[in-house]
Amino acid sequence: RHALGRTEDRAAQGLKREGGFLKPVENNVVRRVERLTDLLQDAVALEPESVVLRHDLAVAMLSIGRVDDAAAELEKAATMTRKNPVVPSRLSQIYKGLGREADAERWAAEAASRQSTP
Repeated sequence: RHALGRTEDRAAQGLKREGGFLKPVENNVVRRVERLTDLLQDAVALEPESVVLRHDLAVAMLSIGRVDDAAAELEKAATMTRKNPVVPSRLSQIYKGLGREADAERWAAEAASRQSTP
């Protein structure tokens, strides 16, 4: 028997049969990442100087399409540390994707300078 054959199995996974196809009832992954984003925002409120928390929050925001919010968090994180090249590199990638070439180049140069600094 197929694992998704029983109605209760499909319902447990957030699926329903519609027109012969299995369709998501609602996007469980997005809902979970939105919850994760809320939790990370709470964590950042408790530890506002944490580069790691801000970076993780930005990644979660990116995964649910909150690109501008993610860029804002990475901008804050990038200014908190002068050693980490990952944060400005990701920021450069975001700005490149948004078509903001000047910002992308500025952050790419910042990431490169951090990689060459011991």
